[in-house]
Formats: sequence, structure tokens, C-alpha cells
Amino acid sequence: MSGHKRRRGMRLDDTVVERLPFKRKQYTAWDLSVEGCGVRVSAATKSCVISVRLGEKKKFETIGAVGADSPYEYLREKAIKRIGELKHARLPRTPLRQGDGTSEETLREVLESYFVANPDLGDRTLSDYRKCIGRGFNPQMDQPVSLLTGQEILRLNSEHLEKLAKKDPTHKPPRGFYTWQGALRALRAVLGWHAASKNRLNPWPDRRALKIKSAPARELPVELQSVEGRRRLIEGLKAIDTGTARADRFICYTGFRRRGATDLRRVHLIAENVLEFKSKTRTLRVPLSRQALALMDTSSDGRLLHVGDSQLRKPLIRIFGERKTSRGKKACVTPHDLRRYFKTVGAELGIDPTILNLLVGHAIKGVDKHYIAKLRLSVLRAAAQKITDEIDNPQDPAGEDDAATMSQDLPRPDVPVQCADAYLSFGNTEAKLIRHAHYLKREDLHKLVWTAPVTEIAARIGVSNVGLAKACRRAEIPVPTRGHWAKIEAGQHIGQDPLPPAPIGLPELIRITGTQSPPNVKSKAA
Repeated sequence: MSGHKRRRGMRLDDTVVERLPFKRKQYTAWDLSVEGCGVRVSAATKSCVISVRLGEKKKFETIGAVGADSPYEYLREKAIKRIGELKHARLPRTPLRQGDGTSEETLREVLESYFVANPDLGDRTLSDYRKCIGRGFNPQMDQPVSLLTGQEILRLNSEHLEKLAKKDPTHKPPRGFYTWQGALRALRAVLGWHAASKNRLNPWPDRRALKIKSAPARELPVELQSVEGRRRLIEGLKAIDTGTARADRFICYTGFRRRGATDLRRVHLIAENVLEFKSKTRTLRVPLSRQALALMDTSSDGRLLHVGDSQLRKPLIRIFGERKTSRGKKACVTPHDLRRYFKTVGAELGIDPTILNLLVGHAIKGVDKHYIAKLRLSVLRAAAQKITDEIDNPQDPAGEDDAATMSQDLPRPDVPVQCADAYLSFGNTEAKLIRHAHYLKREDLHKLVWTAPVTEIAARIGVSNVGLAKACRRAEIPVPTRGHWAKIEAGQHIGQDPLPPAPIGLPELIRITGTQSPPNVKSKAA
């Protein structure tokens, strides 16, 4: 089940409203097609009503009684207009006035006081707070902080969201939405601290009225969710072997942010293989694996990686290319995806989440600081080395081929020996299909797909035609177009397309995994 609360109600029209029964006492049937609009059913009448949240309270209003002269669909249009009027007019504008020279603090002064009172904040966090609040609330920076009441914040929020929607009506949410949300979160932290230090009520409005949302978590790219894709990544970076490709490998081996990795200097190397630097949340002391240490120029007086963070996308685009999105072309794999990849591999290897967060610099909630301080560097070093070894040489998931090995020892008597690996039987239980893989060279697969239709070849080797087509697409192997085999049957002579050069980082053997069994096995099983 999803975590979203299901809305109660139905899709209302004149026919549905006419059939709504009275159930001993008055009730309201909400319309799912219009938020906040519904029909109140009583013993005497049926009326169109609306409900709009105003700050921390809700306002109910009756639009009119449903009748022959005023059907529900007509009243619903009036309700939509009324809801829009209430949403736009519910937040009175608070006049902004210039500082009168009194001792009342401005937002800029409160922000600087917040930084002084929280010395643990990293330099990047300080710059992000200044940038977000200064860009989102520039007119209010030199105004008294007391003017930022709950109603004023709600008004600013609604005005800014309307401006973003007009500027970018094609996307939901529009461009700049999450930047504005970051400014709201920063302002909430500063105003909450100021109210607590002055022993006042927090002016921040109700969270449900403001509806601050975080950007949705981005999943690991599909290119890095398979063993073939991971091998293609690491082999491609090793084949390119430029300063930028080595920096990408360094992020793979350490899980650092791209700006943090490219800003590393000799002063950050406090021991032979231990880095100490400030991240967004705290000061990190991270041991490096052997592979990561070999990528740095430890004798340099400048940057240890000799590359800027803006150049890190080029090798990844060269290996995996770009995909078209609603907002233009986007790299299939980004440098931040390499950071996600590091933590994903650590989770797959069963490493403790606290150790993973310490390695990548994520916030650690609910863990005692004394526990973190007593963690030995050797524990972190062993975890980092284990993850790096797996990234450097990706392996198939444990147990994938175990079933195939067991099935060879347990052949069915009614199945030929050469097809026994497609089945696994335990006593009198029904036979179950298992996964089986084929490893083909790129040249051999190119010759194979030009000998017969893809569906026939897939059925012959026991895989799905979709999986075979995807394998050819990943390896950039041309396949016959639609209608090719019909022209061959008609007697036309059509040659095959030549095989282009292999993409960078492609493994020597292409792995095709299937869950289907060959046709002769299926016929016997039937």
C-alpha cells in the first residue's frame, strides 16, 4: 500500500447528485474532481458546499441549493470560482516599512547571529543559507524580522508559487519550485532559532498550510542496476584514462560529493591514506582504499585530482550517452549517481548504515556522538576497501547460479539431459523455471540476429525477445528492420547492416538472461 491517504468521496454530476439518499442524519459527499467541493445532503435539501483552509482553520461556505433552476454542475462552476477567490484573497498584504533606526533586528542581522550561535555548520551550509534566503527573501532582508508573521509568509509563498507557475506552465512542479522550497526550509530554521532565543512564539505558519515538499529521491540509474552496466562503467573509465575519468573513478571509490572531491588539496591528507575535510554536515575523517589513493597526486601543491567539477559529466556521457526528457537532453549517468552507486553497493554488501553515512558524509540521526568518536579508522577502512573491490570487479548476485548447479544434479526423468538445467524439482513438487544466462561475443550475436527473426532466435535459446532486443541495443548491434524478412521471403536480396565499433566500456562477453525454457522442454512439461 502507498503511504498516501485516500480521499473519501466520488465523482459527482447531476445524475449522481439526484440519486444521493438521505441517511437519517445530514452528511456531505465530496467531489473527487474538484478539491474542497461537495454536496451536503439533509432531510429537506441538497446544497453545494465548499471547504477552504485559511491558515490553521478551515472555512465552510454554502454556494446554493441544488434544484431544477440551479443544477449541481452549474453550482460546481460557481464553487470553483469561489474557491479561487478565497485562496487569492485569504492572505492580507502586510506593508513593508524601512528600518526606523531602533534596536529591532533585521532578517540579515538575525541570519548572521544564527551563524555565530551555530559554529558547527559547515562553510558550504553557510553559503547555501545566505544564497537561498538572500535570493528568495531579498526585499525582506533589511526589514525588521517581526514583520515576517505567519500570514506574511503564507502570502509570500502563494505569490511566489503563482509567479513560478506563470513562468513555466508546462511542468509540474515548475522550474524553481524546489529552490524556493529550500529557501523556506532555511528561513524556518533561522526564525525558529530566533524565536527560541528570545523566548517568543514561533511565527512559522502551520506546516499543512505551507506544504513544504522535499525533492523526490532519485533512484539509481537503470544503467547501474545490472552487473553488465557496472562493468561497462568501470572498464570505460579505465579505458578513457584521462584526469576527468580518474576523478569519476575516485568518486565511485569514495562516495564523495563532486565538489568536495575536486576541491581536495594536500592539507586535507592528514595521514598516508586518511582525508580530513569539512562536508555540508560536519568535519569528516575518512580513510581511503588502495585504488582511491592511487588516483590522487599526493605530491601536488594544488588540487589532488587536477580537475574541475564541471568537467565530470563528459566521460559518463561518452560511455552511456544522453536521454531525452521533457526538459531537454540529460546525461543517463551523472557524477552524483556515482555517489549513490557507492552507497548502494555498500548496502548490498550488508555494511552497517551508520558506517556508510560516515563514509559519504550523510547526517546520522539517533546515534550517540561518543559512539561515532570511538569508531576505529580500521573499521571504516575495511568497509571502504570492501566496497571499492566490489566496484572495481562487479560480481553476479550470490545464489543466482546456485540453482542451476543444483538442477544439474536433479534432472527430471522425462526431460532430456541437455535441457535439465531449465528445471528444478524437489520430490513430487511441480517443476519451477529458473534463470539461465547465455554469454555471447558481440560479433557472434550480430551474425546470429541476421540469420532469423529476433522472436525465433529468442525462442531457440530460451530467452524473451524483449531481453534479446535490449541486449543488442546496449551493445549497439544493428538488427533487421520491420519488414526485412518479408522482403527476403519475396525473393529480394537485402544485405545486413555492418557492425559499428563497440561502445566504450562494453564487456567482451554479452550476458543475456532468460526466464523461459526452450520450446521442446515446454512441450514435454505440458
